[in-house]
Amino acid sequence: MTDQPPLKLYTVQGIIIGTVIGSLAAGIFMIAMNYVALGSVSLAKKTAAVGISLFLILIGATLLFPTQNVGVTIAATILQALVAYAAAETLLGDSLRYHAGKNPTCLYSPLRAAAVGLITALVVFSLLVLATMVANAMGLIDIQERSVGA
Repeated sequence: MTDQPPLKLYTVQGIIIGTVIGSLAAGIFMIAMNYVALGSVSLAKKTAAVGISLFLILIGATLLFPTQNVGVTIAATILQALVAYAAAETLLGDSLRYHAGKNPTCLYSPLRAAAVGLITALVVFSLLVLATMVANAMGLIDIQERSVGA
């Protein structure tokens, strides 16, 4: 008999916390990891594909609005958290409640979910900076230096 590692899952609450900190990318990552832990790798791949597509659409839509508007940033964060909540609850809610009822220690802490969100935020930010630098080098966009107070 093989020893299987104990089942560990991210809660819906944790997925929302991670999403608020690290964008929808973090929430989708945690949902996909839950599917992997439950043995549904094909569902994890489908969730990741749809989630990444939706994340890119939301990022693109956000770019259509003025960047200096804090309200847009807050609205985008709330929208991403609502999407993550709807996805997590619809796709995994019953399964999470079932496994938590059998073994409450099978759930990751909200702090771990927050850490996943923070790491995801750093990765997404780094990729956006890299994409901006490449687009600037290729002449697709023009980044001009502005002096402070200008």
